[in-house]
Amino acid sequence: MRERVCKNCGGRSYKVVGQNMVRCQFCGTLYVDEQASKEEEVLLVGANERLRELKFAEAVEEFDKILSLYPKSFEAFWGKALARNKIVYYTNKRGSTKKPYFFGEEIPSIVEDEDFKSAVKNAPPEVEKSYNDKARRIEKLHKLYLENSVNKNYDVFLYAVNFDKNAPDKTPEIQETVRGLEGKGLKVYFSQSLSQREKEEDTFRALQTSKAFVLFANGETGYFDGDCKNLYDRYLYFASQKQKTKSSMIVALDTNKVSVDDLPKELVACKSIVDMSTTSFLQDIDLKVEKEMQNTINEMAKIETIKIEKVEPQKKEYVDVETINPNELGHYHVDNIELSETNKIKWIFLTLKHGDFVSAQEMIADELQKDPNNAELLFANLMSSMKINTQEEFFSNISNFKDREKIDQILKFAAKDFAEYFVDSWEKLVESLDSEEYYNAFLLYLAKFSSPNREHFVEKAEDKAVETLNSELIEKVLKCFNSNEVERFVNFYFMLAQKSDDQEYYKKILDIDAGHEQSNLAILLQHFKTDEDKLHYRNKEEIEDVFKYLSEDTRAQFVFAVTNMILPVAFLDLKQAEEQLDFYLSYISDDKKLVSILEKIAQTFQSYGFFKQAEKYISIAISKDAENGSLYWNLIQIKLHCKTENELIMSNVKITQFPEWETLLSLSDEKETEKYAEIVSKVNLYKGEKLPLKEETLDKVCLKEKLQNFINRNNSILLEMEKQEGQLVYRGAEYYKLQLKPFEIYLEKLDKISTFEEYQNLFSKLCQRLDAMDLTLDSSINVTHLIDKEDGLKVVFPPKTEKQEKVKEPKDITKDKFLKRFLFIFLELFPICFAMLLLLVSVFAPKEVYMYFSQDSIVGLVIFSTAVGLINLTVFINAKQKHSKGWNVCKIVLFVVAVINLVLLFVSFYIEPNTIKIKNEHELSVLLKNANYSNMVLDRDMDMTGKTWSSANFSGTLDGQGHKISNIKLKAKKGTAFFGYNGGTIKNIEFDFVDSTYKNISTFAGIAVENKGEIKDCIISGTVKLVVNSNAVVGGVVGYDDGGQIVGCQIQLTIEVESTGKELTVGGLAGKVRLGKKGADLRKNVISNSMIISTNSEQFTFGGLAGIVEHIDGEKYNLSQNTVGTTLTATGTISDKYWVGGLVGVGYNPSKNNLTLGKLDTSALSGSGYMGGLYGKYQNPTLAEPIETSYANIDLVAQTDECDVGGFVGHFGGTINACFTNYTEKSYGYGAKMFDSARENNCVISSSKTYDSKLGFDSNIWNIPVDDSTYPTLKYW
Repeated sequence: MRERVCKNCGGRSYKVVGQNMVRCQFCGTLYVDEQASKEEEVLLVGANERLRELKFAEAVEEFDKILSLYPKSFEAFWGKALARNKIVYYTNKRGSTKKPYFFGEEIPSIVEDEDFKSAVKNAPPEVEKSYNDKARRIEKLHKLYLENSVNKNYDVFLYAVNFDKNAPDKTPEIQETVRGLEGKGLKVYFSQSLSQREKEEDTFRALQTSKAFVLFANGETGYFDGDCKNLYDRYLYFASQKQKTKSSMIVALDTNKVSVDDLPKELVACKSIVDMSTTSFLQDIDLKVEKEMQNTINEMAKIETIKIEKVEPQKKEYVDVETINPNELGHYHVDNIELSETNKIKWIFLTLKHGDFVSAQEMIADELQKDPNNAELLFANLMSSMKINTQEEFFSNISNFKDREKIDQILKFAAKDFAEYFVDSWEKLVESLDSEEYYNAFLLYLAKFSSPNREHFVEKAEDKAVETLNSELIEKVLKCFNSNEVERFVNFYFMLAQKSDDQEYYKKILDIDAGHEQSNLAILLQHFKTDEDKLHYRNKEEIEDVFKYLSEDTRAQFVFAVTNMILPVAFLDLKQAEEQLDFYLSYISDDKKLVSILEKIAQTFQSYGFFKQAEKYISIAISKDAENGSLYWNLIQIKLHCKTENELIMSNVKITQFPEWETLLSLSDEKETEKYAEIVSKVNLYKGEKLPLKEETLDKVCLKEKLQNFINRNNSILLEMEKQEGQLVYRGAEYYKLQLKPFEIYLEKLDKISTFEEYQNLFSKLCQRLDAMDLTLDSSINVTHLIDKEDGLKVVFPPKTEKQEKVKEPKDITKDKFLKRFLFIFLELFPICFAMLLLLVSVFAPKEVYMYFSQDSIVGLVIFSTAVGLINLTVFINAKQKHSKGWNVCKIVLFVVAVINLVLLFVSFYIEPNTIKIKNEHELSVLLKNANYSNMVLDRDMDMTGKTWSSANFSGTLDGQGHKISNIKLKAKKGTAFFGYNGGTIKNIEFDFVDSTYKNISTFAGIAVENKGEIKDCIISGTVKLVVNSNAVVGGVVGYDDGGQIVGCQIQLTIEVESTGKELTVGGLAGKVRLGKKGADLRKNVISNSMIISTNSEQFTFGGLAGIVEHIDGEKYNLSQNTVGTTLTATGTISDKYWVGGLVGVGYNPSKNNLTLGKLDTSALSGSGYMGGLYGKYQNPTLAEPIETSYANIDLVAQTDECDVGGFVGHFGGTINACFTNYTEKSYGYGAKMFDSARENNCVISSSKTYDSKLGFDSNIWNIPVDDSTYPTLKYW
């Protein structure tokens, strides 16, 4: 819906105060919203169309949507009152008046209807009077119906399209039919033969109670007139409500006057047509009426027998018993009642339910002998053979439908209701599985049954075919369409074309509907895929063949689209681009649209520097709209070769000298004239360097030609001058040959350029080099240029000589003893000994070493020393005879020192690691980075004021001993946190963040971007603001938990996020929880965050504890005893989906003994989504790992028309056991149950109590309240 902006202050918050009237919430201005009425009118048309189609529930929903946007819409209130009371207005035959007709159980009264009252209250006086008049008429009919008609009953309703009660002899067959039916004792209602005026209350009652309707189709017209249409519409509507059969709508067709094709499709669909032209017509119509009346009675009887009540045996009464005497009780017996067939079937299903398959099979066999064609018995027999207890269980497993032969038998003999139930349940199972395999397997079989769910099932199959592009499924879906459903074929092919980008589907659409605009455009646009096509495709015959089907607006849109494709590649060949543009522009006849496109073309050429072409198209625009002053202003700028107004101010050409200047002033209003005067003043006052008229930009074709000529011409000139002048110009010629090399490179690059930005960059470099050489593309090098360069280039290019210096032979460094000793000392001996020294010190005083050297560098030195030692040992073993005794001793020493280094490394790192005490902020910043494998403790609180912390990876142990690191400000980068990676243990520390803003990040966390280690008993507090423009993950403690432990932490953060990335995931403790080698352990944490999220993303996921918990092995996963008290306020727009949960946003694993408090508010977040007190989405198809013994005492606020909200889960696909929620609307979102087998067990939903003992919470874990004054809390908390 269009966003409203205040005309006075620009505010975007408003309040509707009347129909099409709004008041700005910022400045209080009251104004008419011009577009609102048009939008409202479009919506009202759709809602009223639903009402005319007799889709009353859908109509009510659409009127409600209108009222949510326009709370004062009297037309919406009136329409809603009609839809709720099932009243539809039809126009009479003459089209002069509209009358109300009724489709409900009785003629209602709307005088006291609240929607009617609101319509009258908000309507203008003339409309108010009209509504009151209509209500009074309906009220009168209501009273007459109750007084005179409610107790009347009829058997047959008759109506003739062509009947004159003043001359009944003209249609004797009608009179004879009436007499024949009445002669059989049937009560016939034939209103056209009544002496008095037809009474609507009697007609309504007759339509409602009659068991057959005979419509004499004996006229060529009149079937669509309101007087006739309202009758069969109402009768068929009552039939759709199971009050009678559809086939009881009988058409007596006079084939001499009218054919079947002339009848409304609703009547033809009833398939009950009797030919009036046959001699046996009267007999046929009598038999047909009797048959259909009986079918109606049977159908109504079937409906009534669906409800089966349990029958208790009657007890015999004792009479004439005067005294109570044990010896004289007398004799008594109970008259047993044999079970009815219905109750026997019910008993069989109850036996199956309790698992007694042997007894059930015996009863089924006995009953099938009596009635082998009983569909319900056949169904029970199938269930018994498969050991299935209930029908729900049968319809929850697709493998139960493998025995097609038995299912065919069931459906063959089933009554209508049972068959519809069976087929609908089967279809819904296939829909829930949503698999192309099952749609392929069952679509054609199920679609042949005309069940209530058939159309929805076929539509779902259509969606799956489009989604998967499965060719087999596509063919099967097409077989489900009727040949007259043209629009359905077109829409299906169009969705396939859009999904697959397969042009063949567009062609199939055009075979059906040659004028389908989108397909015609798609076929045309395929010719513009390459740059070559964009500049050359203009098949006049093909284009005009398509254009004849397009409206003027669509043609203009197409030309505009083609223009936008041509302009970016126009620089490749301006001549071809102009011809292409001229060709397509010639098809726009609307001058206003043409001027708009011409102005766009001119502005684009102007920005490219193609001023000649820009002037051409702006001049054409002026010829079409000579009164448009802005076009003249554009023309002046173009003639000055200026791209911007700043360039115009610096131009050395006066604006006022152009003849268009006076025309511009005469067409401009006062404000525009003042603007132009200001620019002229700036031009006159400008004292800087004036710019000359810019040169036209060359297109690629022209530039390539000129550049090739420039290179060839100047190379030829240099060659010729060298021959003539010799040594006189040698140096200058060599210089210019080098200067021409870049131009050859430019020429090669020119062929590879595809965008104007690349072209502009290359052209700019080329011009700069030409300026440096004092040349142009059209000029040439001359002798003067060469001689001028000669003296300055003597050093660079010495004269050619025949003598060549002898090349000295290089010295053999392998024989240089000094060099060998030098390399040995500095590359082998010194590094190894230095490493040993560092390691010896680190064993006894590690802190002194790590303040200057990192553990990684020391490990690197040890690895280097080990390699050197091994190499020297290998050389000693294999070649000791080749070296002196001294060298051999050195090699053995080096190996021994390398071994000592390895031993010292293991001692200092693993065997006897010393604990390092951190005593100040400088030591903290150095040691956490250098000694990231060590054991460290904080000796006091640390204040990081004035410092920016850059995160490092950590795999040691850091024990804060209860101390605090305060005023932390992090360095913003893609992964922003105190630690980048944690593979060690961090415990007993309080992290306090100073109020800061971090931009352009992808992950933010309080302690670690990624955690595979342990974080225990830490406190995180502070305020941060995050501005992200890409996919982002935010966590209070960690961004990603990959099998780590987070236990006993307290998080008290205020986090504000502004996101424009595609996906945003936020968790109060962890952004995402993933499976690591150790599993995942999130326990006993207390979270009381305040989250303010503003996002315009495709997807948004939020969890008070964790944003997303991915699939993790249940044995390695523990999410329990966490208290989450989060306050979330989310605003913005989500284009795909969002999931918000008090505990977890999206989770695939179980949780236990968790408590959620606080408030989740997404009422200002636009888009569809799911919200739950515990999980936004919980999906565990195996149902083996439930959410259990958890408590959701949380406020959930959302746009309920867009967001599915549940007290436990928003999007539900698993099991919930023994949980409590105070959100009483529903436990999971409407329509958000992912599997039929998903279920709740022993859960409590209540706003009046705080706990129910049936939940069975563990008192060792929970503080159980003794009354309803408080809710349970976790003992750890």
